[in-house]
Amino acid sequence: MDKNNNTVEFWLEAVKRDITAFQYVPKEFKTTELCLEAVKKNPQAFQCIYKEMKTAKMCLDAVKINGKVIQYIPTEFKTVKMCFEAVKNNFTALQYVPEEIMTMKLCLEAIKKNVLALQYVPDRLKTMEMCLEAVKKNYEPLKCTLSGDDSWKYDVYLKDASDNFKKLFEYIPENLKTVELALEAVKQDENNFEYLPKELRTAEIWLEALKHNGRLLERIPKEFMTEELCVEAVKQDKNIIRDVPEKLKTAKFYLEAVKYHNLSIYDIPEEFKTAELCLEMVKHEQSNISFYEIPKKLRTMDLCLEMVKLNHELLQGNIPEELRTEKFWLEAAKIYKNAYLYIPEDLKTAEFFNKAVKQNAQAFKFVPDKYKTQEMLDEVIRKEDFFRSNSQENEETTENN
Repeated sequence: MDKNNNTVEFWLEAVKRDITAFQYVPKEFKTTELCLEAVKKNPQAFQCIYKEMKTAKMCLDAVKINGKVIQYIPTEFKTVKMCFEAVKNNFTALQYVPEEIMTMKLCLEAIKKNVLALQYVPDRLKTMEMCLEAVKKNYEPLKCTLSGDDSWKYDVYLKDASDNFKKLFEYIPENLKTVELALEAVKQDENNFEYLPKELRTAEIWLEALKHNGRLLERIPKEFMTEELCVEAVKQDKNIIRDVPEKLKTAKFYLEAVKYHNLSIYDIPEEFKTAELCLEMVKHEQSNISFYEIPKKLRTMDLCLEMVKLNHELLQGNIPEELRTEKFWLEAAKIYKNAYLYIPEDLKTAEFFNKAVKQNAQAFKFVPDKYKTQEMLDEVIRKEDFFRSNSQENEETTENN
């Protein structure tokens, strides 16, 4: 070898490039820096360090660089602090921690780094709290993908988390595999349902799973099949209605279903068509139900007013005669300011228009001259001044900001 290359600097660079060079480094050039560089590359390199160089400080520095080195550290140097540093660097270091040093705090530190560290935790230290923490921690990476530039990573992270849970569940002692833990697992990811033993698939677990995947309804055992579970499944997918047992398709079931889906009135059995259900159908944000599809006996005042929000032309003569009362028109005017144009002649009284103006000053323009009074005009002026004053205050506030 060229004497110019036989230097500390030469060997340090050689080890950085290829860890196998470490075995050929002359003793006089095995400095602490060079040894730590080798350890960074491969924890087994620690075994090739001369005994006299293995001080407490060097050992601590080594585990900070590569936690796996803890397995080669002399027993007399293994301290609680050193073990903490090791698991902080690499969760697998937990498996090499001496029994007498192994603590709950140390195990939680390892789980914080990676939930699969649970496999190295002695059963005597495994608790429900620890296992629940591991299950929750497993899904933390998903939270950062729910929005922003990382959203594309969601499916990748979800698959990793799902694979991890399958392993994680194996590391949990049987006595800690409880409904509480299973419920948390399903809340985090409904796919975890597949890994739960039958004895943990309770009504509560089924309900939680259905909140995420309504298709599971077809797999529910008969003893757990209830109206509540069916409603939860249908919330997720209206097509699941066909899988619901007929005996569970009740008035309450259909009432809940129309709150979440834009169903056709023809999808509802006659015996379950109620005024309340039709009102919910009309309220649905994607409603396309026709006024004329609703049975006449179910056209209540609330339903008609709700329909007016969708189509004010109904005021021209489609509202049932018995509903065209003073109260109805005052409420209709709150929805459509020109509703007064369609008021029946027999309702056009001084008392009615006084109420209308008190409700909204703009109704004054629809008041026939014979019903206009000074008191009514004063009411309009008072209301208009109030609104004008508030409008000016808002403009000034906006300008100041």
